[in-house]
Amino acid sequence: MTVHDLECPNCGASVEFAGSTRATCAFCKSSLRLTGDGVHSAEVDQKSSVQPPPPVPAVPLRPLFDMTRRKPLPRLLQVGCLFVIVSQILFVCVCGSFVALANNVLLRVWGPLDQVAIIVQAQPEVVRALGQSIRLGSPNSSNFQSKNGSTTVKFNAPLIGATASGKVQVEGRWQEDGWNLDIWVTYPDDEGERQIFIQRRGIR
Repeated sequence: MTVHDLECPNCGASVEFAGSTRATCAFCKSSLRLTGDGVHSAEVDQKSSVQPPPPVPAVPLRPLFDMTRRKPLPRLLQVGCLFVIVSQILFVCVCGSFVALANNVLLRVWGPLDQVAIIVQAQPEVVRALGQSIRLGSPNSSNFQSKNGSTTVKFNAPLIGATASGKVQVEGRWQEDGWNLDIWVTYPDDEGERQIFIQRRGIR
């Protein structure tokens, strides 16, 4: 086989390589290459010499809703939730303070605070335990109610004497002739603590 007796593998036309291993078919314009086993299309050889790209590793798909990973709340939403909680706490505290203040005012204006103080100061055993000049402190728990023409009151208050302190618990009901009072006085003694019960009717 001579270089002048070669055919294009694509169209069968004669191809002259003229001492070269590469030529172009004059008929179909294919790029050809001459090797020891014949004429081959250069495009096929190039394609066969190109290595396929490596496979792309598979990436695991993430679920649309991943319940195991919770995104943090936006900053504005966090501040809003905190504001609502704090405002509710403040509202409850203010309302509770207002109710307690209103009950204390009612006790001092219409309640039997002064009468209870006079009754306690007249108890010799309480005076001996607490000392002279016993006074009634500000009530720390009070309930003043008026319903169906009847007024009831319940309160606890500290007793403050010259040498010691105690506490008093009062339940009263207002009648036409005055206050009906049940009074529990707790004060310290040599054995620890003692309580006496005092009952008064028609106190004004």
